[in-house]
Amino acid sequence: MKKQPKKKTTASKRGLNARQELFCQFVAAGTSQTEAYMKAGFKATKEAARRNAARMLTNADIKKRIKEIQTENPDVSVAKMTKQEKLDMLATLIRTPMNSEVVKVADKLRAIELHSKLLGHFEPDRKEIEFGNQALMSIKERAKELGYAMSLDYKHGTPAVLDD
Repeated sequence: MKKQPKKKTTASKRGLNARQELFCQFVAAGTSQTEAYMKAGFKATKEAARRNAARMLTNADIKKRIKEIQTENPDVSVAKMTKQEKLDMLATLIRTPMNSEVVKVADKLRAIELHSKLLGHFEPDRKEIEFGNQALMSIKERAKELGYAMSLDYKHGTPAVLDD
């Protein structure tokens, strides 16, 4: 029986192998070049991945595929939005009139919640600080010095006599 040739995948039709296609997908989604290279399945140190990813991005087929992915799926560009762009988009949604058929009350409430999270409104008002033994010892020594200094009679440099 004669073996059937394997069907070409969409990646190989473009002249890319499967890992190159994955690399393009990750880069188009906003992943850093180095991370995209490693996530695509290429084995390399972080430094080698950085160099190889930069080299891959000089390949015309790779650049073309990344542009195609971004054009085919404009939602991918949302991953690249800056914090300010996201805040502006949420603010627009929040300010949409209530009688709008496009935006529901639940959508507006969720937008307010996300907007507040991005601005850090849910962060605690206080922070607890842990001191190590060295810091506590330093504070204790300083308190002793201050206590001694406060007990001196400043005119004569002798211990003060406290009246009862």
